[in-house]
Formats: sequence, structure tokens, C-alpha cells
Amino acid sequence: MAEIDIEALERKAGNVARTALKASLINQIQRTFHRRTGNLLKSTVLARYKNGRLDRLVLNSPKYSFTQHFGSSLPGTQKPTERKGTTVKSFQRHLEGMVTQVEAHDRKGGSVVGFNKNERYGAHDHLSRALKQTPALENLATALGNHRAVLIASQIDF
Repeated sequence: MAEIDIEALERKAGNVARTALKASLINQIQRTFHRRTGNLLKSTVLARYKNGRLDRLVLNSPKYSFTQHFGSSLPGTQKPTERKGTTVKSFQRHLEGMVTQVEAHDRKGGSVVGFNKNERYGAHDHLSRALKQTPALENLATALGNHRAVLIASQIDF
């Protein structure tokens, strides 16, 4: 009876699932996010093996991808601050080769909120949609189950 190379079959099944999941993930990122820096599109899926068997599939993506997936009810780290009023002395502003004299004035105080740090992130759920979009995990489970069932049946001494 010919020897079956279970390790090669598992690597093939893992690579097929990895490729399908990566394509689905990139597709969902492109459909969900319209403003992107490019780092999110570098997300990838890796197959990890242990002792010749498929151990896990690993999703590598920037930290903010997971924040955007789950959402966050926590505000950012920069809190609103109070600014004191002060007197500004006159000075010269050098801008685009022109010199402008800025007169002395009183700057008002008030509340300052820096940028969008206190923004709460909504959940986009793009990772779950990417997993549901493709039957890669079902196909992988079926392939691994069939290959390992053959291995177990071949080891049984009838």
C-alpha cells in the first residue's frame, strides 16, 4: 500500500485556506474603509505548523484594524484642557518669503480639545465579514478531517 504524505496534504490545504482568507480580508478592507494609509492593505494571513501538522492561522494586521473591528467606547488619551488668557507681544512672521508684522494683542483663555482624540470608534466588523464571505474555513476543516481520518484509519490494526 502506498504511503500517504499527510504533512504535504495539510500544507496544501493550509495554503489554500490562507490564500482565500487573505483575499477575502483585503476585499473587505477595500469595501469598508475609504481613507487608508496603505498599512491596512498590507494585512496578511499566515499558516503556522507544528510537528508537520497545521496548528493555526494567524492574522497579521495593524493595531488600529482590531480597534476598528471591535469599536471602542473609551475616549482618547488627550483630555480637554483649560488655557489661560495672556498678552502676546508683537513679532514678525516669516511665511513663504514674506515678512509680516503681527501686532501685540490679548489672547483669550478657554477650553481646548486637541484634535479628534476624544472620538469614539464605531465597530466596522470587517474581520467577521471577511471570514463569513469565504467558505475557506469550512473547506479547511473538511480537508483536515478527511486527511487525519485516513491517517487514523491506517494506524488501526484490524
